[in-house]
Amino acid sequence: MPSAGGRPSTASSAASWRTVARIGSIVDFYFTDSPIRSSRGVWSSNLRRRRALDYDLLAGGIYNAPVHRYHLSLAHTPDDVARTLTLIDGSLAG
Repeated sequence: MPSAGGRPSTASSAASWRTVARIGSIVDFYFTDSPIRSSRGVWSSNLRRRRALDYDLLAGGIYNAPVHRYHLSLAHTPDDVARTLTLIDGSLAG
């Protein structure tokens, strides 16, 4: 997934340990090397790592209920999106 400005993010350069599901402006991250086809796939993914990502975002000032989908709206500015992607990159890096 490219980050703001089209540059590759940590998320896109990481190995196949994650799956991104997206419909319109709703996106969700799953830490698994298997495709998500049902709720069984969600529950067998690494929810601890996903929760850690959500708490890293919260520590950076971005609220998303842990292990819930991300919603993009017209209220989000390009700077909001760039900041979120930067925090996600930081969480995934380490």
